[in-house]
Amino acid sequence: MDTNSIKAFIAVAETMSVTKASKKLFLTQPAVSRRIAQLEEQLGVRLFDRANKKMFLTVPGNKLLPRCKNIMADINFAALEASNLGNRVMGHLTVGMSHHVSLYRAPQNLKRYQDLYPDVELDLNFLTSEEAIELVSRGKLELAMVTLPPKVSPNLDFIAVWRDELYIAIPNNAEYRNASLEELAKKPVILPHLNSTTRKNMDHIFREHDLSFAHVTETSNFEVISKMIETGLGWSVLPAHMMNDQIIAAFTDIFVAVRTQGIVRHSQRELSRASQALLDLMTDQLSGPKKR
Repeated sequence: MDTNSIKAFIAVAETMSVTKASKKLFLTQPAVSRRIAQLEEQLGVRLFDRANKKMFLTVPGNKLLPRCKNIMADINFAALEASNLGNRVMGHLTVGMSHHVSLYRAPQNLKRYQDLYPDVELDLNFLTSEEAIELVSRGKLELAMVTLPPKVSPNLDFIAVWRDELYIAIPNNAEYRNASLEELAKKPVILPHLNSTTRKNMDHIFREHDLSFAHVTETSNFEVISKMIETGLGWSVLPAHMMNDQIIAAFTDIFVAVRTQGIVRHSQRELSRASQALLDLMTDQLSGPKKR
């Protein structure tokens, strides 16, 4: 069995979709299907069944999956040990990254990293913060740059790098500029989902004034929220650094929340030289970075 076939088998088994596996592996669907077919031919067994357009692992496939995962883990660990014996920072590094961090926080740091370490093949995996943290926890990623959760997680280090202050954000037009909280409550509002800290804080602020929202659209994507405010579809909450000529803070004295972004790593996992170099570069800009 070659590692490419093993990787294809694991990806399809985890997603139960050749389409999703091909995107995950950055391959075409026929290439993934060929690798699965080659592995099945080599082993002399069928690894997947298909019924009603759905895929299922066969009994041999179920038995093979954990062994293949162990094989890849051993190979990755051996590669990590070998790379750490040398002095050069090189190799392949996959970093999980939330969309907000990738757009507003990390680009300059990543460009500097690539300039300093051209022998590192940097692969950015764009995920939600929750997905990226979960992959670090499971050992699938060495590092992730995300919005940090409010609670500490076992076996994970959270290193704060950036801080966002969030304010009520409105379109910069006559309809909204002098609106009171009571008037805003009657207008369409775009807010993060109910279980988010930002949403809970907003609900608390308005309840303190005996107000509730008349019409709520839910999304946690600040880029989408920003565009909706600019087009006059409502008001919302945004980080101060996303305000511009078209979007302004309604009340500078009403502070909604703080979001902290930074780096997540597994506290019990040895980092590769490439990961350690990125972590050092990111934390060098801090004065005494604190883990939490």
